[in-house]
Amino acid sequence: MKIKILEPCLSAAKQVGDEIILENAALQNTKHPDRFLYGENPLEALLEDSEFFFYKISCHNDSRYPMQCCEERGIGYLKNGRLIRTRLIGWINTINGETSVESEEFHDFCEDGYITVGEYVPTIQICRSYVGDVIISSNCVIKLEPNQHIYCDENGELQTGTPKELHSYINSLDKPVPFTHGINVKPSNRPKKSKIGDIIFNKNSARLEYYDGSVWLEIGTE
Repeated sequence: MKIKILEPCLSAAKQVGDEIILENAALQNTKHPDRFLYGENPLEALLEDSEFFFYKISCHNDSRYPMQCCEERGIGYLKNGRLIRTRLIGWINTINGETSVESEEFHDFCEDGYITVGEYVPTIQICRSYVGDVIISSNCVIKLEPNQHIYCDENGELQTGTPKELHSYINSLDKPVPFTHGINVKPSNRPKKSKIGDIIFNKNSARLEYYDGSVWLEIGTE
C-alpha cells in the first residue's frame, strides 16, 4: 500500500449525501484568503485515480473573513472527481479552541458555509498508529504487504510489487536498472524447502532466480 504525501494544494468541494465532490475552479468564488493561489483541480493534477493520499477536509463559514471551524483528517483517494474516504485519522474542532476528537465516523459536512479539500502531512506516530510499520520517504508512505518488494521506477518514484511484478518491470526496461549498492548472492542450488520471495544465484545455470510460491523464475537483466 502506497500513500502519497502531496505538496500544498487546495480544492473547493461540496458534500452530497455521503460523497465529497470536488468543484472545478469554485475556490476562486469563495472568500478563502488563498483562493487565488491554486489553479483549477490542483488535487486531480497531482493524483491519479485510486491513488491513496493523506487528505484534510476543512469547513469554513462564508463571511468576509472566513473562519475554519472544523477539519477532518484521513486517508482516501480520488475517483471521477470525488474524494473517497477510506480511513479516518480524526477531526479537529476549532470553534471553541482547537480540540482533537477521537471518532470512528466520517464527519458530515452538509451544513452552511463551504468546504475545501487539501493535503495533510502525517507524523511518524500517526503513520504507525493508523497504517502500521511503514517506509517513509519525502513524498509517500509505503506499507509492504506479504510477498511484496519495494523498488524505484524510471521516474525516481518508489513503487511496490510482487516478485513477478518486479520481474516484469525489470524486463520492460530499455536499459539496465542503475544500482548504487550491490548485493552479493552466493552461488547455490535451489533449496528443497523454498519460501515465496527467496532469491538465489543458480550455480548450474549461472542465473539469478526467485521463487514465486510455485516455481522458480529467472530474474531478467536485459
